[in-house]
Amino acid sequence: MESFETVYDFGELEKNLAILQSGESTIALNYSDLGELGGAEVAEALKDNEVIVSLDLSWNRLGNHAGQSLATALQSNTTLSILDLSNNKLHNATGKALAATLAVNSTLTELRLSHNYLGDEAVECLSESLKTNTTLTSLDLSHNLLGPASGQSLGSMLRANTNLTALFVQENTLLEEGVLAISEALHVNSSLKSLNVSFNRLSISSDNVGRAFVAALHVNMTLESLIVLCGHKDKLEIDRCLQRNKSMASGESDTKPARPIALASSKRPDP
Repeated sequence: MESFETVYDFGELEKNLAILQSGESTIALNYSDLGELGGAEVAEALKDNEVIVSLDLSWNRLGNHAGQSLATALQSNTTLSILDLSNNKLHNATGKALAATLAVNSTLTELRLSHNYLGDEAVECLSESLKTNTTLTSLDLSHNLLGPASGQSLGSMLRANTNLTALFVQENTLLEEGVLAISEALHVNSSLKSLNVSFNRLSISSDNVGRAFVAALHVNMTLESLIVLCGHKDKLEIDRCLQRNKSMASGESDTKPARPIALASSKRPDP
């Protein structure tokens, strides 16, 4: 095993830690090569920090040890609102630790976890915590090795959650089953405004996803942005419903539901 001396530039690490104590409310330490040791030091500094509101730690090879340490630190931190942990080799254990944090943390509003390896079990735990969390408004789980089970978990969460406004789950393997579970939740969810479910290996032979989102948007008056590949006519109706919702949100139109139209019979697959 390599020693820390051969992996870390301790002078650079000290400089990065000094940035955390600079008094700035927005800190960007992305691409700082922190690694597990640096990430653990950042976590320790966050425990009693009362200044930092936004922290970008993306692209730092943090790993699970640092990831779990950061999650634990957020259970006592009462200031941080935005945290970016994208592309940090985080796995199931970190996802579970963050789920435990979201069950008690009341300040975090935006959590970015894209390009990691969280998997279905971690998303199940995160979804359970978000059923009662009333603070988080944006969650990015894109590119995280998620399967249909994650779609089911997130769908169940969206039926109960009343605060999340943005959810990004593109570039996974939710398949039709997982994406449909999310679309069905939109019949009852009234907080989500932005959703990205693209690139989830949907079948070329099925129109079910496009039809499902059209049906959901005939009753959902909140969603304003949806990225999903579907048949042309379905897309036209989806776009019309989204524009209706945007207009309603800005007070430019009444609240009449969208008029159903004939649905598409062809569909373009996710890459």
